[in-house]
Amino acid sequence: MRVLISLFALLLIASFAIAEEPGHACPSDHAANKGFNAFGAFHEVMAPTWHQAYPDKDYAALLAAGPKFDSLFKGIADIEPSMKNSKRKAAFLTHREQFATLVNLYAEAAKAGLQDSCYALMPAVHEAFEQTAAVVVPYSYPELEGAIMTAGIITEQHLPKNNAEGITGSTETLVAKVAALNEKTIPEELKDQQDGLLTEFSMISKISAQMKECCDKNDMENYKKHANELSARLKEVSETYL
Repeated sequence: MRVLISLFALLLIASFAIAEEPGHACPSDHAANKGFNAFGAFHEVMAPTWHQAYPDKDYAALLAAGPKFDSLFKGIADIEPSMKNSKRKAAFLTHREQFATLVNLYAEAAKAGLQDSCYALMPAVHEAFEQTAAVVVPYSYPELEGAIMTAGIITEQHLPKNNAEGITGSTETLVAKVAALNEKTIPEELKDQQDGLLTEFSMISKISAQMKECCDKNDMENYKKHANELSARLKEVSETYL
């Protein structure tokens, strides 16, 4: 009992959770939309517990959430982190481990009927849930995602149909999007890997220029080679850094 009290007392000192402002996008919703359904399932219990039971001091509901949290966390524990970005993978594993500890503490307190303990632990459990959900989804880099989308349209739609007009228009769009892959657009989360990204962008820019040149010369044989190479390289950069 003393250990439990000490643990959640330290957690209260170490963490301070703030409820979402209206319109705030919940990281778990984003994670669920990206296919991580375990976060969506957990959020179905977390949402009413955090937004209703906690502020209302509905101790019966807080205690009832304990075994549900414990059961639903198994889905999150089973997620195999597939991200190649070592920093984000480490962050996910660290946050998930902390989340697991808190869920276990909360479930034990609920099982013992310690309503004050559950109430005290709730902000930290919610914060750990949000932090874990926030890092399971790849970083957002709209400029890179835009270039990948256009490259995909070229290789998957225009080239198979020999759509000359579509190839020409999309190639011009691609060159413009690739030009936006630069130091200014790199997300803050990736600044520590800027040198590697800029090296990749330089090569990607060169390939896109070769595609434009082939397009102008109507050299579709070499154009296809460059297009496939560019598409593969863009996806590799996405998997490695995002």
